[in-house]
Amino acid sequence: MFDFSTLEFVSKAAVGFSDVISKVISGRTMSRGNGGGAILAIPPPDSGDGPDKLLDLRLPPDQLQAFQPVFDALQLRWEDAVVQVDTFEKKPRHLHRFGIQFHSDLHFCMHLPKWLFDDNNNRPKVDFIHHSFKSDDRVYLLSKEVHYLNYAFDDLFVQWRKRGIDLHFVPWGKVEDIRQLVAKAGSLTDNQRKAFLNNVFGLAGPVPSGQITLSSHDRSKLTSILQGAARVHAIDAKAYYTQLLKGSSLPQNWKDERIGAIKNDPTTDAPDLISWAVAKGRNPNPGRHEFSAVAELILASLPALGLDDADFLRKLVSDVPLAYSAQALAAF
Repeated sequence: MFDFSTLEFVSKAAVGFSDVISKVISGRTMSRGNGGGAILAIPPPDSGDGPDKLLDLRLPPDQLQAFQPVFDALQLRWEDAVVQVDTFEKKPRHLHRFGIQFHSDLHFCMHLPKWLFDDNNNRPKVDFIHHSFKSDDRVYLLSKEVHYLNYAFDDLFVQWRKRGIDLHFVPWGKVEDIRQLVAKAGSLTDNQRKAFLNNVFGLAGPVPSGQITLSSHDRSKLTSILQGAARVHAIDAKAYYTQLLKGSSLPQNWKDERIGAIKNDPTTDAPDLISWAVAKGRNPNPGRHEFSAVAELILASLPALGLDDADFLRKLVSDVPLAYSAQALAAF
């Protein structure tokens, strides 16, 4: 007896195979491997709202504007970024990148609409986005009105992390809390800024502030170290501090300004130099924004110092902080 169910299965399989072949011929799913042969690419899942709905994952302009005071208070800088949808489709996907001001590290931030998380069937659509990132990329998910992730999507992002994508979910309510605090107080203290960056964004480490504060003990110890180096390594105080400034990476006009003010007084030249450098703040020279003026002087002084003095100054640079990124701290 003829099995019509078998005929129906074969017919459907043939139609499905025909559709794949037609897409390959049209070039919509074809790419070339290293050997030049044609390979089938997995097409991106339909967004359910048009194929281009998930190509712009930037924060909506109204939200970006609303939270600008938060970003300013946290000393974060934002910029647009473009990545490819995947290795097969060369369409651009738009996101934001952000990082701490004067730090070199920048991280991706993507905004996914809330409707995606309201239906677990949207998981494949969200998962496909991982093709836009490389292993070791840090990606932040910040979505309006999304305060938590249910198990389906939380587990999905666990898989992203297993692929090497360092994904961080930022609950919308936490950013809203910071916004309300900034609106009420007008700014954040350094301790509040450090706490929010660490607890909300997982950005630990030194955070540059507008001013440098040296304790009386640290200032006295730094003064003593410079005075000792001046006695040992130069004819007089003026010669040592002039050489120290010239050997630093500070702007030339700053060097000239300070060299002209040196009094050749062993008692006052060192504390005056330190006070001047503290007041200058960060180094404005290109490529040196992550160093304070005090750090630049310390860095220039290290080769001529003994082991104990050099260790104290390295710790001082890290603890205050006087340098504002891991790369800058590594220079010491």
